[in-house]
Amino acid sequence: MVLNQIGPLPTLDLVDLGVPVTRDRPREYAVLQRALDVHQGLCVGDARFTAEPETLTTTDAQDMRRMCLTCPVAVPCGTYAAAALPSAGMWAGTQYPLEESENA
Repeated sequence: MVLNQIGPLPTLDLVDLGVPVTRDRPREYAVLQRALDVHQGLCVGDARFTAEPETLTTTDAQDMRRMCLTCPVAVPCGTYAAAALPSAGMWAGTQYPLEESENA
């Protein structure tokens, strides 16, 4: 197994990545954190994913959504975001904060 050859992956913490979090959702957070311990999210290192939505171009948003479609942590990322309702960022292809109609 390749993981055994390269050693353990470094643990990433969402707070260390500068991810804005507004609600405490320990169960969903723990699942996402475990996924990030094994797989690196495709958004890691890409500042667009934590940028304010008005700073993104249409092309940026489309590229980011495409990245999310193939990301190995998309499911736990989306589950966490749906529960925590982050104050900003693109999570599993969805831009937060949600519009009022999406948040109802």
